[in-house]
Amino acid sequence: MNSETLSTLAQLSDHDLLARVKDLAQREREATVALILSEHAAYNRIETARAVRQFPALLEHLAAG
Repeated sequence: MNSETLSTLAQLSDHDLLARVKDLAQREREATVALILSEHAAYNRIETARAVRQFPALLEHLAAG
């Protein structure tokens, strides 16, 4: 999360922030379901986690897309 996003979130009302958190949580659940439905995708995530142990900079690259 970048500083611009944090700044935007800081300006939200409590009500709007709660709505945003609920929306993000729902999206996360949907993404998790999509990811775990594929055994091959699960294998790839495990292999990626192992690679990150050796090359921590991979996390930055993954976050950047």
